[in-house]
Amino acid sequence: MESGSWAEWFAALGGLCAVAAAVAAGYYAKAAHSLERDRENRAEESRRRSQASRIAAWPSFRTEDGRYGVMIANTSDSLVYGLEVVATSEARGDGRIDLRFLPPGHYFVDPWHREDRFPDRIADESDYRPVMSTDKYAVMLTFTDAKGVHWSRRPQQPLDELPARA
Repeated sequence: MESGSWAEWFAALGGLCAVAAAVAAGYYAKAAHSLERDRENRAEESRRRSQASRIAAWPSFRTEDGRYGVMIANTSDSLVYGLEVVATSEARGDGRIDLRFLPPGHYFVDPWHREDRFPDRIADESDYRPVMSTDKYAVMLTFTDAKGVHWSRRPQQPLDELPARA
């Protein structure tokens, strides 16, 4: 059995290197594809949450009349629907506001004052102070965005997607 010429050995070695290079290229292509897929998934998740991340509510104090209430902000470009705002106060207990929809803007409402269930649209926030340094007040907000996805904001927790409403 003849071992072959130098040219045949170099050709075999070249073929082996080509196979190794193809395997390495496939590995790197798979890794690049996975990285790009993850990037696309994060971008899609960001787009999906874009309106919901622009809806918030927090305890607030209106300086002109000394009234505590809730500031509700919709800084998106679209309506949100089915808002449920539950405010809790150590002194006043739970107050609840249900709104069928909320246009873009900032609004103030006193959920404990039974006669005042319509939010006031706020053009100038200088008369309102967020209540940030106490646990005596808390606000929970649930709503449905323009795409029909149901969301929740709870005190000191991230935005949370809720199961679809029946």
